[in-house]
Amino acid sequence: MVKRRPQDSETGCRIWTGHVGTSGVPMIAYGKQKNSKKTGSVRATRLFWEISRNKKIPEGMLVGHTCESISPNHNLCLNVDHF
Repeated sequence: MVKRRPQDSETGCRIWTGHVGTSGVPMIAYGKQKNSKKTGSVRATRLFWEISRNKKIPEGMLVGHTCESISPNHNLCLNVDHF
């Protein structure tokens, strides 16, 4: 499970401090599941959005941030209220 990050008092953002992919976005790696040889990684924003809303993101859609205009680190924000 991901440790809850302190909220930025100015922006309300919760800034990811884990692994960041080459595209500059938070990434979560996963290992082998039971009865599976699959390993890989997923964008943390997609995973958090899907978990918080209990539904999948439609194919071809991206997760945007409402904090884009107020936070220089909006791409690292994992506050689900900002998606």
